[in-house]
Amino acid sequence: MSDDHIIPGMTISHTLISLLDLFKEPYAIRDGFSRTVYANEAMLRMYKLRRKEDLEGKLDQEVSSPLVEYDNVPDEWAMQDRYVIKAKERMSFLEVHPRSQDHPYIMTKLPYYNDEGICAGTLAFINILTTYSLDDFVIGDMPTSMLLTKPDDFFTEKECEIMFYRIQGLKSKDVARKLGISENTVCNYMQSLYYKTGAKRLDSFKEFCKRRNYHRYLPKRFSSHHCTGYSNLIT
Repeated sequence: MSDDHIIPGMTISHTLISLLDLFKEPYAIRDGFSRTVYANEAMLRMYKLRRKEDLEGKLDQEVSSPLVEYDNVPDEWAMQDRYVIKAKERMSFLEVHPRSQDHPYIMTKLPYYNDEGICAGTLAFINILTTYSLDDFVIGDMPTSMLLTKPDDFFTEKECEIMFYRIQGLKSKDVARKLGISENTVCNYMQSLYYKTGAKRLDSFKEFCKRRNYHRYLPKRFSSHHCTGYSNLIT
């Protein structure tokens, strides 16, 4: 009998499974279709499931769990998987799911390679931010899954800090108060951003940011402030 854990398309060694089973933190391995092929007990608890067969071998859309029932979570997580597999890079995400979790958490995903050296899926692990409440992160119409890595270099970090709050719906005076700058500075930055993106108003600017995935980016200044102790997770 083989010591490997076999799901169609992927094989996970018994040694790796035994190791991940020891962790108190949630761990999971997903294939290239975002199907969970392995989950430890801690990950089952995140999903609020009791049996591995309720999660393993299934897509998130097929799982009966409050963790994936709202806010298009299955689609968001599948998009993350595709990005990690394509880029072959470690990525970290701030997850805020107020309908199913009492605390926000950081999900880190790494490319998972099979025995042939092919990137066949992702390995994910979770750190729950128990020292923070959801109110520390939820601002306006904020997505439930936030990137902790900037999508590209189109915008500077300073631009991202200002537009982050504006995209969430805060007024210029409120953005200025949060960042400790003048309202005129915020307005000048936004006018420059409109020119840079060809936007005429905030709605069209939001659409531009959405197309480039900047509406999900949590600037480093905010993530390093809120996620102290987890800086090693932020790529």
